[in-house]
Amino acid sequence: GGEGVGGSAAAGEVQFGGSASLLQGEVKVPQEPVRSRAAAMLLPDSISQTAIAKLNLPARTASMIKLIALLESLNSDLSIDDPCRISGAEMVVGNLSCKAASVIRDPLVLFINQVPDWIKALLSAFPFLLSHNVRKSFFELQAFGLLRALKNASRDARSDRQPPHSQVQTQRQKVRVGRKYLLQSARKIMEIYTRQGIAAGSTLEVEFSGEVGIGAGPTQEFFSSFCRDVQRRDLNLWWDPNGPASAKPSADEAAAKSAEEEDSSAAGLVHSPHGLFPAPLAPDASAPERKKRIESFEVLGWICGKAVHDGRLLDLPLGVPFCRAVLGHPLEAGDLALISPSVHATLERLRVIAANKAAGEGDTTLDGCDLADLTMSFTVPGYDSITLKENGADTTLSLETLEEYLDLVPRAVLVDCVRPLVEAFRNGFSKVVPVDSLRLFCVDEVQELLGAQDKGLENWTPEGLLHVFKFEHGYTSASPAARLLVQVLAELPEEAKRKFIAFCTGCPRLPPGGFAGLRPALTVVKKESTRDPADQQLPSVMTCANYLKLPEYSNPDVLRNRLLVAVTEAGGSFHLS
Repeated sequence: GGEGVGGSAAAGEVQFGGSASLLQGEVKVPQEPVRSRAAAMLLPDSISQTAIAKLNLPARTASMIKLIALLESLNSDLSIDDPCRISGAEMVVGNLSCKAASVIRDPLVLFINQVPDWIKALLSAFPFLLSHNVRKSFFELQAFGLLRALKNASRDARSDRQPPHSQVQTQRQKVRVGRKYLLQSARKIMEIYTRQGIAAGSTLEVEFSGEVGIGAGPTQEFFSSFCRDVQRRDLNLWWDPNGPASAKPSADEAAAKSAEEEDSSAAGLVHSPHGLFPAPLAPDASAPERKKRIESFEVLGWICGKAVHDGRLLDLPLGVPFCRAVLGHPLEAGDLALISPSVHATLERLRVIAANKAAGEGDTTLDGCDLADLTMSFTVPGYDSITLKENGADTTLSLETLEEYLDLVPRAVLVDCVRPLVEAFRNGFSKVVPVDSLRLFCVDEVQELLGAQDKGLENWTPEGLLHVFKFEHGYTSASPAARLLVQVLAELPEEAKRKFIAFCTGCPRLPPGGFAGLRPALTVVKKESTRDPADQQLPSVMTCANYLKLPEYSNPDVLRNRLLVAVTEAGGSFHLS
């Protein structure tokens, strides 16, 4: 990529091993889509059925758990804003959660690996019956090992100025990268870990070439910048509503596209209304193209696993279908609506025609045209170079071939053309954290963990911000400057709020819980200078400590102007302030 990656390991820290698996059954990427995800749970070889059989439950209890699992599956298929959907907390059984919580707090039980079988069964097949906090504790045990899980179990008593994992000493791996070609740099970092035999559990620390910033701030920005870089259209990694980008732009197009335009705007990124899903990889793709795409998803999985392990935030809008595939959940034809609404709508109209044909009555045309006249071939919609079957480009859709077409399109988009990419992501993730440990979370929680859901911009009120910010060294929550700051922040548009978060933390999103979940807490201190009046100064930050240095501005208009200049112009480098 033109810019190297340097690495050096710090010595003297202790590594903690993992523990025996808490999860029962082996999960693989499904080989084909299903008609109904809920109905698939009733198959004899499903994980839920296997778990119930191992528990030897009374028939009535087993039937009750099956019913609850079906309802939970149907509920999880509803969109977040569907009024019929209930929250995950309403599915939790309090007594089971309390009992499981007592087990995770007992170090002897965990050390000798005597977690009861009923807890393993619930974690494997019915995790939604346990509270999020309990499942998170078992996730830390499964993913990070015994000692770190026990340390993190007491983190609530930790001072909020202390970094999240400071109580657990781990080896640090320092690397230096350039700000361009982050995907290539991430691949080299992964290779450093593999080639030098560095423990996967060592904490990654990133510095940017030519900049003085070190520590958590630049490292967090590396993860955030990587998330943005990997969404570029020209990489052709994701299903694009606008169709695949040209792999080789013309010389005129390349000359017209300036570096400033590429770096400063989001025009070159894939924007999918329901989140990202892999673009189809043709079974007959060239070896270099296949290798490039699979390696990219392996690196992406490794980065996601590293972020989860190291406690870094991601800003990666992965869609629900992709998260389901990573978890090993089967996909169904209805998931196409979250990948390409237009393709799904067309298939639904074609299904009506197929039903009319089978019934021998009703309209069998599409907008008054016979299917044969539409000249639709057996290729993946939007990706005409990828055929659904042998000689698919020369096979025309007709009433006789309609059923086959309706079967092949979902199979290609949801399974056949993306399975190698999903498996590569899982393999990369598992190089750091066992990917099956994610099964302890529901799909929404996995999305939040990987940065797809951002609820941190909600409910920014002056009172709420005053409550979660810390004011020190010249300011208190009663200071006029503090009141002006929270007033201005509450009135900012969403994009400006994300820039402010990135300015202070290195990531344009907040952890679960918003500012209240930020560790260390956002601290605002008075910035003083004997050279310039306060109204002429810009605020500055120490991203490693979420530390905002704010001059005492005279009025909200000046504060807003100076703040917007800082958060807009200060990105892209770390310097002394």
